[in-house]
Amino acid sequence: MKNLLVLFLFILTNNLLFSQNIDKIEAIIGSEILLTSDIENQYNQVLSQGVIQTNNIWCDILDELLYQNLLIHHAKIDSTIEITEDEVNQEVNKRITFFESQLGSLNKVEEYFKRSIDNMKEELSVVVSDQLYTQKKQNIIINNVKITPNEVKDYLS
Repeated sequence: MKNLLVLFLFILTNNLLFSQNIDKIEAIIGSEILLTSDIENQYNQVLSQGVIQTNNIWCDILDELLYQNLLIHHAKIDSTIEITEDEVNQEVNKRITFFESQLGSLNKVEEYFKRSIDNMKEELSVVVSDQLYTQKKQNIIINNVKITPNEVKDYLS
């Protein structure tokens, strides 16, 4: 009986010490999945830009990420929107070059982000691809909007 109790305590302690948080799905829009880590990463990015924390910052971030995922989903099913690998690679390389210019060298970039340049390029490719889909879909939507200054004035009055 005593051995069973010791074994139970060992298993319980082991599970508590080595347990990991698994990312949670917060929303699904078509084939686009919004994870808790996506929201937390965006939150940390907003705070790092010096934005003052407000009561509704989480709601604003969630709203923006849901909107982006909606645009990405519709852009991917829109047959007129295409993103080439060259476009993505060019933008990824541009960002890596920017980080390098800010930090001084590629080694310092790797140290700062705690990952290799190849890992960064892989991760950035996904982000950049989504951003390009979002931008192209927004441009299609905006190009179809026709509004006069008087209509804006009337709406805001």
